[in-house]
Amino acid sequence: MEDLSLEIYKGTCVGLIGHNGAGKTTALCMLSGLLSPSSGRVLVLGADISKRPEKVLSRINFASNYMDFPGDMSVVEVLLFFARLYSIDNPRQRVEILMEELSIDELRNERIISLSAGQRARVMLAKGMINNPVILFLDEPTASLDPVSSALMRKYLLELKTKTSTTIVFSSHNMKDVDMLCDQALFFEKGKIVASGSPGFLKELCKQENIDDVYIALASGEVVESNL
Repeated sequence: MEDLSLEIYKGTCVGLIGHNGAGKTTALCMLSGLLSPSSGRVLVLGADISKRPEKVLSRINFASNYMDFPGDMSVVEVLLFFARLYSIDNPRQRVEILMEELSIDELRNERIISLSAGQRARVMLAKGMINNPVILFLDEPTASLDPVSSALMRKYLLELKTKTSTTIVFSSHNMKDVDMLCDQALFFEKGKIVASGSPGFLKELCKQENIDDVYIALASGEVVESNL
């Protein structure tokens, strides 16, 4: 990362976009406390997450479809494990609520290894929501999902955004996610943010109506940093 400076406001949804190796996942990991910056600091909920993680970690959560759970555990066992890990009051009740909200109640006794990619993604999202986080960090929430499962994931995230004050920060290559969910998108290139703004603003900036064409314009350098 190089000269990274950003502010994320409470209750907003922010998308980190850019090609592989551009820095978006590194930024996400620093924001969520999985990586520490070599210089500077990362303030999350008013605390330096590298120096005072105990002030922050119980109030945030991270989920990624690239992570996995033990294959021989059932869905309900996995979620109860994380509920207890976060010292949730009445963990079973919290798990029941999430399984109903995310339509995975019928999967409660299914082993993780038997689930489809879409089903695993919903279980992973439930894990991310288990502690009612103030900030939810997601690494490519629709990666490897078919169009139906992707649409379902966007539906759940949109409901989370509109019904709660949860701040959502996610990385993605799926520009439809960004267009439908984000208040702000940050485009990374070589460890720097070279463009930022709402999806509508970026469409105007790139003179494009289609959000995928916005990505292509930014990635190809058609919109140079000096014009931003």
